[in-house]
Amino acid sequence: MVALSTNKVIALGLLLRIGFFLFGIVQDKLSPVKYTDIDYLVFSDAAQYVASDKSPYMRETYRYTPLLAWILLPGTLGGLWEHYGKAVFILCDMLTGILIIKSLQREVIPDTRPSATFFQRNKLPILSAIWILNPMVITISTRGSSESVLSCLIMLAIENLMQGQLFMSAVWLGLSIHFKIYPVIFLPAIMLHLVAKRPSLIRGLSNVPVIGWINSANMLYFVVTLVALALTNFTMYHFYGYEFLYHSYIYHLTRLDHRHNFSLYNTALQAKAAKDYLINKPEGIDVISLVFGNIEKIAFVPQLLLSGIIIPVALARQNLMGCLFIQTLTFVTFNKVITSQYFIWYLIFLPGYLAKSKIIRTEYRLKGFIMIASWVLGQGLWLFYAYRLEFIGENTFNELLIASGLRIDGRRWNELRRFECQINTHPHSSDGSSYVEHGNTKVMCIVKGPMEPHSRAQQDQTDASIEVNINVASFSTLERKKRNKNEKRIVELKATLERTFEQSVLTHLYPKTLIEIEVQVLAQDGGMLASITNAITLALIDAGIAIYDYVSAVTVGLHDQTPLLDLNSLEEGDMSCLTVGVVGKSEKMAMLLMEDKMPIDHLESVLGIAIAGSHKIRELLDDEVRRHGNKRLAKLQSKA
Repeated sequence: MVALSTNKVIALGLLLRIGFFLFGIVQDKLSPVKYTDIDYLVFSDAAQYVASDKSPYMRETYRYTPLLAWILLPGTLGGLWEHYGKAVFILCDMLTGILIIKSLQREVIPDTRPSATFFQRNKLPILSAIWILNPMVITISTRGSSESVLSCLIMLAIENLMQGQLFMSAVWLGLSIHFKIYPVIFLPAIMLHLVAKRPSLIRGLSNVPVIGWINSANMLYFVVTLVALALTNFTMYHFYGYEFLYHSYIYHLTRLDHRHNFSLYNTALQAKAAKDYLINKPEGIDVISLVFGNIEKIAFVPQLLLSGIIIPVALARQNLMGCLFIQTLTFVTFNKVITSQYFIWYLIFLPGYLAKSKIIRTEYRLKGFIMIASWVLGQGLWLFYAYRLEFIGENTFNELLIASGLRIDGRRWNELRRFECQINTHPHSSDGSSYVEHGNTKVMCIVKGPMEPHSRAQQDQTDASIEVNINVASFSTLERKKRNKNEKRIVELKATLERTFEQSVLTHLYPKTLIEIEVQVLAQDGGMLASITNAITLALIDAGIAIYDYVSAVTVGLHDQTPLLDLNSLEEGDMSCLTVGVVGKSEKMAMLLMEDKMPIDHLESVLGIAIAGSHKIRELLDDEVRRHGNKRLAKLQSKA
């Protein structure tokens, strides 16, 4: 069997990069779809401005340090020099791979046993190939993305740190932070890693967290990093002033990039970005601003809290490389903007992380394969739907969220929205009353009766008559629907509810009487019929009217063969849906209203999740009834 070596991996990696680079030149000339990254053109234009003694920020969308434009100055000479920047990026890419190998050599001991497996004998070259032979890494650098420069700076900082060269490591880290601000999250991890290198400066408090961690090593590292960062920033500020600070740092704090974005915040950013361009802006409360107001700033809170504080404190002193990998993975996952280049940020630490991880052991390899396949499948689905959205113009927002495992409001497919209910809300003006708040849908219900009918036409000699009246407040939704269409919908709901509760109420106990149910819809955000049904059930119980059991209801839908529980208004408008009302803890349905066509082969799974969701709603209704009953009982006992 042919033995692998790191030299062979390096040689193959270099050949692949040269091949991809040459292929890119041909594709750029022959194909309308260019291989070269649009960012490379931005870098090159910025360098042209610098060569003309102008600011690189005269080039629109240049949001980087001027240092990058300075590095690419030879590319302005024309001819073959136009590829100079790509050559620099490829060189940095390869240097990063070599630094990864040097880092792995400290962690990986070759297994020379005759019984050793192929992987055990070639662990070092295989792990190094994760970066050097990775097609994503190769493509990104040969297309002209500058991420490899930053990767090289970070690995230089790590390699010098491992060799005990703290001063040079801190200088490289300071340059990394200047180049792109996110490596600042590595500073607390490295400082914690250095805690064990030298004794605490405050010896009497060496066992005290935080204060006892301070020593000469991490203080030196901290100061040198800040000085290196300050000097480079001051130099750039001297040449370009405030526009350097704004475009390199401040802009990214308020950035609203809703295009080509893998982030879970993407839909929220889309909504906020679209708000100012609405032709007919909704009246009343600006829900978009209320919900997504400062999301581009708030998104930093969980991101920095986890990657900058919690993870370093938990992991840095045990396994620095593993800590850096998890830090960066978390930072990227919670970032408000994610493109394919961002995966490179944590990929440089993956070989070092795997070197100590049990996931590469034989017994865990299937699990590792499933993890990788899931990641690739998720990216594939996302890219497919993103292509349909951005290039074809199809509405695929729900598909994009489902591809990430979440819906548009952050729930999983089988999660209910927030549900709150209250019984006996109007004790002095009705026989029974209730209030239900399901998500942002709010319904109030009042029951009067049993009482004498208003006319003989309403009188039934053997059973009680049930009359449901629904009033939908004009402010209940931002969308102003046509009145006749809205009234037709209300008539349909009224008939459905009357039929449902005529079968659920023991009407034969109240002959020749009328049970009047008044419903007020205060806010709509999907599941209106289900919320009304749940509110009526509570109000009937409060009125002391005998019913067979609770009638609990929920809305369900089917989206791309995936059943979704408890739809909001956006989801209702984008998929087939139905409202199901279930009697008690059984699987008997008191109500089934289908709004659209639904494939018969998926109906069983949709009904299954609807029944399970209705049972959960029933538990919440029952909890409120018991709470109110216990409160009344305690009040009566106190009077006695």
